[in-house]
Amino acid sequence: PAGHAPAPIASLRTCDRGLGAYGTATTNGLYALGAQYGLAWEVGHWTALLTPHLGLSHTDHPVEALPLRTQFDLGLGLSVLYDEISLGLRYAHWSNAGLQQPNDGLDSLAVFLGGRF
Repeated sequence: PAGHAPAPIASLRTCDRGLGAYGTATTNGLYALGAQYGLAWEVGHWTALLTPHLGLSHTDHPVEALPLRTQFDLGLGLSVLYDEISLGLRYAHWSNAGLQQPNDGLDSLAVFLGGRF
C-alpha cells in the first residue's frame, strides 16, 4: 500500500493562469520543484482554476515508500476564487515511476484557504 506524506508546510507558485513554476516543502523533509499550467474559468467575481503540475522531488532522509531519494512529483489542484479570497484542494503523488522496487510512492491531499493583500 502507498504511504502518506504530511501536508505541505510551504508552497510557492508563480502564477494561477498559464505556464508557471512551483516549489513545495513538507514536514517530513520532502521537497519538490517543477512546472504547472493553470486553466481558469471566470464568471463575474468568481474564478475556477484547474492546475496540473509535474516535477521532481527529493527527500533529505530515507523513506520506505520511496527507495530513491529523487523521484517524480505529479499532481492536480482545483481552486475557487471570489475576488481576493481562494479555497482549494491540491493532490500530489510522489514515486520513482518504477525505476526501482518497491515503488509504493507517497500521496498528499491538502486543503487551502488564502487571500491576496
